[in-house]
Amino acid sequence: MTPSEIRAVRDRLGLNQTDFAQLLNVSRNTVTKWENGRSTPSLLKEDMIRQYDRQARESDDNEFIRQFLALAAGGAFGALLGKLFSDSDES
Repeated sequence: MTPSEIRAVRDRLGLNQTDFAQLLNVSRNTVTKWENGRSTPSLLKEDMIRQYDRQARESDDNEFIRQFLALAAGGAFGALLGKLFSDSDES
């Protein structure tokens, strides 16, 4: 995944680097490094980015992202990730 692809996904999700980092459970500095090409995401993080991008493209109003951020703030991060990845197998 190229730096420009990562940035495009983040932009499509309408998130700043801090919120995107929270979504992926990494630091903002890590996202900056990915977008500047100084490092690359692990295969797991790259897969997560692609899954979020797919979800965002399928959602007209980014309701998915709003729900994710609300659940993450409430400590339900693992539950949402489980749902995200189990739903992706049904496509």
